[in-house]
Amino acid sequence: MLALNPATTDLYMRAKGELTRERAQVLDQTGEYVASLKEDGWFASMTTSLDGNRFYTKSKRQIDYPDLERMKLPPGMLLLGELGYGTQPMLEKQKRLGHGFIVLFDILQVADEKVCSGFPERYRRKLLEEFVHQTNDPRIQIVEERTTGFVNWFDQLTSSGHEGLMIKRVKKGSDLDTTPYLPGGVNPGWWKWKFQRTWDVVITGVKESSKWGGGHAEHIEISQYNSEGVLVPVGHCGSFTTDIRYKLWQQKDAMTGLTCEVKGFCQFASGKIRHPSFVRFRPDKEPKDCVIGR
Repeated sequence: MLALNPATTDLYMRAKGELTRERAQVLDQTGEYVASLKEDGWFASMTTSLDGNRFYTKSKRQIDYPDLERMKLPPGMLLLGELGYGTQPMLEKQKRLGHGFIVLFDILQVADEKVCSGFPERYRRKLLEEFVHQTNDPRIQIVEERTTGFVNWFDQLTSSGHEGLMIKRVKKGSDLDTTPYLPGGVNPGWWKWKFQRTWDVVITGVKESSKWGGGHAEHIEISQYNSEGVLVPVGHCGSFTTDIRYKLWQQKDAMTGLTCEVKGFCQFASGKIRHPSFVRFRPDKEPKDCVIGR
């Protein structure tokens, strides 16, 4: 049995919070941080055994990933990474490779179930680099990282559709940062820096929430016009203040057909907006101007 079992334990360690551009510049100049590409596929804990490799989500649910399940790897390992699903860049990468893949960003157990989660992050990175090098298979990759130039790299990545960066503290002065990997915990030296953009969309439906006795909105359905002038769904949004939740439901008929602004991380080729959240109503914008791709 694994010392750390992804089927029963929350293994995902969270970052302390979100970075601003200004704060990222400050961290870059300290020389105490590294930035790694935020490969936004499906987070997975990967276990290896003689019977095959298994993959688990953040919610501890086992998922199938046939391209990697039968790979012969040293048994007893526990690895963390992003499977090649999810965002447009990950799907395009999978298409280019012609097969599935995982981009690894941490290792919690080496072969034979020897736990290494208590090692400093730089030690774990070295173990991971050695494993990927020895495996020498394009299905097993390691996340790209840089030690400087965070802002320029962020701009390059987000302009090509990537979500952003994870910035991790690896030093304290001249010493290594010795903070261990804390499954289910928060690392005070880890930060996410994600790109967000905004879209104007049409409200095409309001769904009532069943919480707190109802009478307020759970989310709104949002749509945009495609190139043929057809209004098509692009997602649903549920991030509102309490006042707006009640207003949306109580005035749902009047709200349907109006324009609002949402923010999110990207828009897929299908038109769907990834993780949209409400910004504001836009009475100054005409619904006909809410067009996919603008």
